[in-house]
Amino acid sequence: MDIFTEKLLTIHRTAAWAVLPPKEIDLVYKETKIVLATGLSGLDNISYMSLIELHFYLSIIRGEDVEAESLLKTVTDQLGEDSPRIHLMKATLIQVTQSDDEAKKYIEDLLKNHLEIATDSEDYLQMKKKLLTIERPSMNREQWVKELMDLVEKFPLDAEIWSLLAYEYQEAGNLRQAIYCTEEVILAIPFNYEAFGQLAFLHYLKSQTDAEPKQSLQSCLSNALRSVELAEAYVKGWGIVLKASEKLNKTEINKLAIRKLQEIQRNNGDDETVNICKYLLDTEN
Repeated sequence: MDIFTEKLLTIHRTAAWAVLPPKEIDLVYKETKIVLATGLSGLDNISYMSLIELHFYLSIIRGEDVEAESLLKTVTDQLGEDSPRIHLMKATLIQVTQSDDEAKKYIEDLLKNHLEIATDSEDYLQMKKKLLTIERPSMNREQWVKELMDLVEKFPLDAEIWSLLAYEYQEAGNLRQAIYCTEEVILAIPFNYEAFGQLAFLHYLKSQTDAEPKQSLQSCLSNALRSVELAEAYVKGWGIVLKASEKLNKTEINKLAIRKLQEIQRNNGDDETVNICKYLLDTEN
């Protein structure tokens, strides 16, 4: 398998397509279409189906509803109607081509009449999360958090739910609970460098209101260092290392953070990343 195809499969596996900027969505859409046009050459069936699923969601984002419907039919012919992947794709297509209410009816029927937590746990969880996403605009924060808490009690290893809870607690100013939820994300995905970076950031925020901030700053620095250990070019991680080490008077670590940010600034071709590095370094001077 070539690097080009592996990149696309990574985008599918990590659901990175959901946060790509518009230009990259267009690029990945075209790349996926090219790979699929070559057929199964060099790909096993699972990888091929994954690329079709990726192309389906890219088509949805781009408003290519007819193409998305055709792709859903292709995957359904391979996997059959009774598949978590098919259920989620179908609910998404109903939502964009009909309405949120129709998608809710489809999901609620699945949850009530076809899926059981004990025997269809993956399918149940995905559909329940999809239903909550559709219902979110009609809920206040208290209702939303209650729904998430009810779901995480049933599925305590789901990192996405813990991450959503962490965000809500952070927005509400409850940093202790946000930290706890982010720690649960790390328990579920131990090598998630972004989760370590976010945990470091939350400890940094907490240090600003603590009467004795040193312990929170130490936790902040430890988690930030772990984030850059896992991803050496992680700018957010190095930025937090820079700030926390300065406050803790850890000169050598502070100098290391400056060198790493300067290195990223020199070698990275992304303007946004370069500007963030410049901002962090300028505030240090």
